[in-house]
Amino acid sequence: MTEAEFTSTVLEIAAWGKWRAVHIRNIQLADGAYTVPYQGDSGLGDLILARADRGVLMIELKVGRNKPTVKQQAWLDAAGADGRLWYPSDLDAIRAELLAR
Repeated sequence: MTEAEFTSTVLEIAAWGKWRAVHIRNIQLADGAYTVPYQGDSGLGDLILARADRGVLMIELKVGRNKPTVKQQAWLDAAGADGRLWYPSDLDAIRAELLAR
């Protein structure tokens, strides 16, 4: 599963669970470099999900053996109990969490 496929799958599950969602995506500049156009601390997670009865989750998605960068891990640590690092192998747990009422 690619990260794009994983992201789409998690967003679909979140929609079924009635979460508000935003996906933070990289863009490629004319010089070929990639950037994420937001202001503030770098390393923000891939997804932010919110639901009134559950609060806000900050989620970093990874596939394969990829690990979060130091800056991504800093965001996860700052999010505390609301930070998530998810891999495709976590899909059953992701469904359980996002579809729970």
